[in-house]
Amino acid sequence: SHVYMTRLFNKRFGMSPNKYIITKKLEYACDLLNIGQYNIVEIADKIGFANVYYFSRIFKKQIGCCPSKYTKNAHL
Repeated sequence: SHVYMTRLFNKRFGMSPNKYIITKKLEYACDLLNIGQYNIVEIADKIGFANVYYFSRIFKKQIGCCPSKYTKNAHL
């Protein structure tokens, strides 16, 4: 069942499946920002966020700064 699978996933990875997916997407977003080949809108789309504002809000909450500042700091 869904509940059982979620419980097993939480036990194995220490987070919910949704949180895990978002974490992996944001890790990929950080890699893409470090490369510097894509803008924030393209990255949001590439990792599956239809709304760049939602992507930015989640990014800031998880990473601690907005994607544009992460980009600037990544290239210093």
